[in-house]
Amino acid sequence: MSEGNHPVLSGAFGTLSMLIWIGVYFPQLLKSYRSKSVEGVSVGWLILWILGDITNLSGAILVDGIPSQIVIATYYVIMDSVLIYQFQVYNHKKDAADEEVWSVVKFVGILLPTVLLGWILTGAGSSLGIMLGWSSACLYLSSRAPQLWKNYSSNSTGNLSMYLFLLAMLGNTTYGASVIAFSTDFAYLMKQAPWLLGSLGTLCLDATLLMQFYWYRTKEPSSKVDLNEAYASL
Repeated sequence: MSEGNHPVLSGAFGTLSMLIWIGVYFPQLLKSYRSKSVEGVSVGWLILWILGDITNLSGAILVDGIPSQIVIATYYVIMDSVLIYQFQVYNHKKDAADEEVWSVVKFVGILLPTVLLGWILTGAGSSLGIMLGWSSACLYLSSRAPQLWKNYSSNSTGNLSMYLFLLAMLGNTTYGASVIAFSTDFAYLMKQAPWLLGSLGTLCLDATLLMQFYWYRTKEPSSKVDLNEAYASL
């Protein structure tokens, strides 16, 4: 094992990241299910997040990413389908614009696998994988902006779960650590740069969202809640 390569440590971080990401979606899913509402959830954030997950998985497969990358990315996409279903069911303010945007997501979800297969068969998968990786990073970095703006403009975090973003920060930190621990070879890190940016680059944005949760909660008259109410807000 060369200096700077720690596959066992990488595997440990990767496993921890997977365990964290397994739980990331459930606070929001549970909160929306209990309230039968997705009020406060930005459709822009959700769509950019989902497109980021789709391109993340596709790119990781094409560049032969480490196993934990592909497993985690696959889980993202599976859980995204649950988020989409729940948003469609509990969104009581549907409009034509939202429907058009969701149509784009569905189109990309159908078209992308076909394009990937074509690139793989022609032997050009690696270059497409890098391109998709950078696209994923851009989507992840821009995804928080619609939610930050929605919270700011409404002076509220609505029915959004704070724990989704808290766990996402922990999951992204351990994910990035698993990629870096696998190898510190310069060529490898350059190849992994899009995925490192897409995970570690969102930490400051998620921290800003967490500050919004604190700020808008302290502005509410009934900011002091008992343990039962706190548990019900998950």
